[in-house]
Amino acid sequence: MRWASGWFGITLLGFIASSMCAIAQDSQAYPTTQSFKESGYNYLWTAVIDETDSFADPEKNDRYRELIDLSIRVGASYGNPFNETDLGLREAYQQLLALDDTPPLYVQYRFHSSQIDDDSPDSAYLRHGNALLEVAFQMDETGYSPYLAGATWLKAAELLGHVALNEDKSAIELSREHGIELLVEAASLNGIDPKFHEFISVRIANFGFQYITLPREDQEVLCKALLDDEDAQPWIARYSSGGLRIKLAWDERGYGYSREVSDVQWKGFQRNLRKAHLHLTAAWEIHPDWPWAATELITATMGHQMRPDRGTDFWFDQATNARVDHYDAYKSFAYDLYPKWHGSIEHLYSLVDYVVELSEHNPSMGRILLKVLSSTAEQLDDPMTVLTDARYLPRVTQLMLDEVELDLPYNNNLWRRRALRAVAFGNFQTKNYAQSAELLQIGGAMVGSGWSTWRETQRFRSMVPLLATPASEQVIAGLIAHDSGDTNAEREALLQARKILKSNTDSLDPDLSEDPVELINYMIRQLD
Repeated sequence: MRWASGWFGITLLGFIASSMCAIAQDSQAYPTTQSFKESGYNYLWTAVIDETDSFADPEKNDRYRELIDLSIRVGASYGNPFNETDLGLREAYQQLLALDDTPPLYVQYRFHSSQIDDDSPDSAYLRHGNALLEVAFQMDETGYSPYLAGATWLKAAELLGHVALNEDKSAIELSREHGIELLVEAASLNGIDPKFHEFISVRIANFGFQYITLPREDQEVLCKALLDDEDAQPWIARYSSGGLRIKLAWDERGYGYSREVSDVQWKGFQRNLRKAHLHLTAAWEIHPDWPWAATELITATMGHQMRPDRGTDFWFDQATNARVDHYDAYKSFAYDLYPKWHGSIEHLYSLVDYVVELSEHNPSMGRILLKVLSSTAEQLDDPMTVLTDARYLPRVTQLMLDEVELDLPYNNNLWRRRALRAVAFGNFQTKNYAQSAELLQIGGAMVGSGWSTWRETQRFRSMVPLLATPASEQVIAGLIAHDSGDTNAEREALLQARKILKSNTDSLDPDLSEDPVELINYMIRQLD
């Protein structure tokens, strides 16, 4: 049974007419996020496989492929193992250069793209921007995938544009124009295996409204070019244009309170949302088996509902029919259920219950359940109420444990660690210290924070590195003693924990946010 609770009850429509379905029948559909991500991962490997070297030494050969695999996973956020991508990839790239001084061009693109942040000096923008230009030229010369080549040209233009001198601006504009031309060429999907269609289509379309690589005016140029090009796949053109129209609607309205919006701004807002609906509905009709257009239509419908029978609940249902664990669909729908929009606290709790029910048959719903719990918590006077709720905490805990045990290969490890830490905090606050320790030991302690919705207590933060060590049992004994007011027992437990830590220093995870031995020494001094 799909979503049906209170005023959310909807009548499910069948799939669209067979003539429309025929447009998309050659493309493979992916019912889960894992299967979709696997397709993207496999596509990127096919892009570099002809450039990879091989070595007679099996150990060196394995390490070489492992480093390339790492670059692909970081680039696509599929199994990204790093907390700090720029630092992690920098070290891995140096190791790769020691084996191959000319790594695959896509790997070079990933490295140079990852080394820039808001605090980078102009010299870094110039160095990595020029390096990307050289990579882009080589991609053109070797007949590289137009999607990847286009992305590289556009990234080079973005970095160089950050610090460009006046005389450089024309070259940057040419790079940007060429990148857009290549993306439009790639949008034909000519020669692309159907199993990669969705991945490439979404990536190209995102340049039109999601990625900050292109400024708004150039996003408009790309979207128009996609609509005008007779060879571009209509889904790409429609989805990107619809997503852009939502952005333009908010640009015209502004982000202030509704009382501050003028009549002219409201008209521009509604006009763009109507156009967004037309484009996104067309994209959904082409590919009802892809969740992206329906998810954007949740957002568009929040501002302007085109048809009385197609509210946000309808589009949520379409998105999750296509892919049951499509995270953004739940995120957008939960936002629509905020009291300031079209819902209430009761509606948010109904969505939480619905996700709990779904999770009984879908093991990859842990982060989604945590997200809808977070959305609900943000509307409560005490956000901890929902995280520590006995109806939900055991379920989200089990889902996160199951996810780690299943070792889903294309999940982002950083996101998973943050979710583990958030759930560990919930268990800690309910004094289920053993469960909290387990969640921290399997990844939750390897990040500096969980979810911002739930502000961690100082007591929990100080205990995180200790609960993730071999001395966790003694640390838990100290916590229980502290709760009962037994200072002597607490001190004795911490002394026993320190003894274990000092004899196991080599086994302590280097990713822990603080030195457990120093931390426990401080705690013991506080009790002396």
